[in-house]
Amino acid sequence: MREIHLTVDSVDGHPLAATVYEPLRHPIAAVQISSATGVPQRYYRPYAEFLASQGFAVLTYDYRGIGGSRFHGAHPGQLTMHNWGARDYASILQYLHQRYTHLPLLAVGHSVGGQLLGLAPNNHLLTAAIGIAAQSGYWGHWPLRLRPRMIALWYLGIPALLALKGKIPAGIMGDELPAGVAREWARWCRHPDFITNDRGEPLRQHFEGYRGRLRLYAIADDALYAPPAAVTALAAMYRNADARSAACDRPTTASAVLSTLGSSAARCQRLHGSTRQTGCAAQSPRNLAELPEPWPHPPRCSRNCAATP
Repeated sequence: MREIHLTVDSVDGHPLAATVYEPLRHPIAAVQISSATGVPQRYYRPYAEFLASQGFAVLTYDYRGIGGSRFHGAHPGQLTMHNWGARDYASILQYLHQRYTHLPLLAVGHSVGGQLLGLAPNNHLLTAAIGIAAQSGYWGHWPLRLRPRMIALWYLGIPALLALKGKIPAGIMGDELPAGVAREWARWCRHPDFITNDRGEPLRQHFEGYRGRLRLYAIADDALYAPPAAVTALAAMYRNADARSAACDRPTTASAVLSTLGSSAARCQRLHGSTRQTGCAAQSPRNLAELPEPWPHPPRCSRNCAATP
């Protein structure tokens, strides 16, 4: 495997720290991994290495204002969650397209990483995408017993921290969050339509423009971060996609994700060329379940948990 550290300029010139993991053989597809809110790209390194070992070329990156993409010359107005999707996600996807011109492009998004897909104007470049605990953040999708906690967070907690600290300090939401990102995030999570502009109008143009395959995986007992109802609500925002959501009681995330990635790559190879030329092989969830994965507290998959075909 080759590991390449590089900087990709976003469309407005903001430098983004990125890492490419390439298999030694010709890759079967290229995968963009987009992080959860405040989670630096290094968290996904074991997973990226794992995908590379299975024949995928993988790119991880930090959004503007996070990890290695902190640019002290950035104007505060550039540091927004909307720009994470419309500019950063889109710029990384464009770089991946240029680097791997003849390969199918796939995406894995963790939490906000599955939302930002719908803000990227070039998401049509993707063959398929997967969201892990990717959800609509509107507090009304949470179980009744947790709604007071979510209301307190978005209406009181985040605004109070921003007033006192001018940012969300590291350790509260992962890495340090710039004020503009946190302020927009809280505004979205207070609105029933979730991702909206400053006037409260839903931003759906590029959500509806994505027509590829989309699988959103919820963890059935994850009531706090991404309850199944919130994951289903996000799937509905991609109204023109081949979108499905699935809740697993005790998922093995790598198995579900890679079986879906593998089937998408294999489908492209059947359409566009011989799998023999690229070393493409069907991936068995039964084998993948034994491999390491970076998600916290990975449980075993129950018989009722299956990757959506």
